[in-house]
Parts: sequence; structure tokens; C-alpha cells
Amino acid sequence: MSDAALTEEYGYKPRWFTQSGLLGYTTDRYQTFFSTGPTSSLPSDEGAEISQVDLPELLDRADAAALSITELVIESAAGGQIEHTAPPNSSFGHAEILEDLRGALGRRSAVKAVAVALGGGSRHLWCDLTKRTASGRTKATFPLSDFMASAIPMLRSLRSGEYGEISGLVENLDLAEIEIRVTDEESED
Repeated sequence: MSDAALTEEYGYKPRWFTQSGLLGYTTDRYQTFFSTGPTSSLPSDEGAEISQVDLPELLDRADAAALSITELVIESAAGGQIEHTAPPNSSFGHAEILEDLRGALGRRSAVKAVAVALGGGSRHLWCDLTKRTASGRTKATFPLSDFMASAIPMLRSLRSGEYGEISGLVENLDLAEIEIRVTDEESED
């Protein structure tokens, strides 16, 4: 999954679309692309300014989406890097060390990457906040609903209504009704 800045005006109503053989989701503020291939196969937004996410903002995003963070990679203002993994059967949502880090680093740090626990916590979605991509750490595959509900809130600051819109789209998505069509262009390849 890749999160990209909006390059064309699509209007406010969130919708699904396809572009260059990729499935996409768009709102009035951003586009997200999904691929079964490596994140390097996704469109990049190289011209866009990289915005950094500080630890307090990331924790607010996780709380708003009810997500459990299990790993963090943080870069301090001085350039040092902190990597922390929550103890087994725990998450950062209630960890005392996270509050200590929030107090010590505050807005003088940037979160580079975060792992989010899915379901029972045995699977983790890795979100690279610098590249604004999400994937499994290995060749693990995840349902589209996991990316929508977990990765988008980590990669983007969402409005309160956008959480409901994402949930509604995922709940109403009936994969049995999706048909794969080959266009004339694709059949010539």
C-alpha cells in the first residue's frame, strides 16, 4: 500500500478507482494505492514534501483508530535513532515507556516506522512513515480491510468522519461481486 498526495481533483466523496493496473482509494485530500507486488512497484510522490510525524501525533492517530502499536523507530532532533519493541502480549497503548518517550522527546522527534498489531496480535503490519507505505515484513499478505483500517490512519492524519467512511467502505466491500476484466490494451500484451 502506498499513500500519495492528491494530484488531481476528484471531489469530496471517497471512491475506489483503478490506475495503471492498481486499485486505488481517493478522497479530497489524498490517494492510496494497493498492490500485490512490492511497495517499489507503487507510484511514488517524489515531488511532495515529506512531512514528519512526531510521537504525540502518532499516538493520537493510534488512539483515534483504536490501534495497538507494537514497535517504533524514532529519530531524535539530534539525529539519533531509537528502536523499541513492546514486550510480548503488550502494546504501546498502555506502556509506561511510551509515555516516558512522549514526555522526553515530544515534538522534537520524528517517527520513522511503526508496527501495528492486527487481530489477536500475532500478525503485524509495518508502516514506513517516511516513504508513506505499508506492508508485511516478509511476503505476508493481508486483506484489503486491514490496510484500510490500520495503515491509512497511521500514514495520514484523518478527520473524525473519515474513520467512519473507511469502515463503511470496507464493510460494504463484497469481494464476491468484484470481477476482473481484461481491457483491449491488456489483452494485446
